[in-house]
Amino acid sequence: MIYDITAYTFNADIWCVGCVEEHFERNHGIAPATAEDMLDDYAEANGIDRMDEASFDSGDFPKVIFEIDLDEVEICGWCHNEIEID
Repeated sequence: MIYDITAYTFNADIWCVGCVEEHFERNHGIAPATAEDMLDDYAEANGIDRMDEASFDSGDFPKVIFEIDLDEVEICGWCHNEIEID
């Protein structure tokens, strides 16, 4: 669907969902789950308002990229694989 989360803007790059999950599990001790559940847990514990993306920087916390926002093939800045679009 066009409003599915396809990737994230994070650390001045585009990251695939799998890499965001791996990063938050390894570096922040978040229990394995979906990226959205992991990010919700981290945001709640750290006072980040995910619904107000203007209130935080994507260098500090991932911002969502919806499928509709991708005009062309993108490559994950972490694993360097193509970001899959359904």
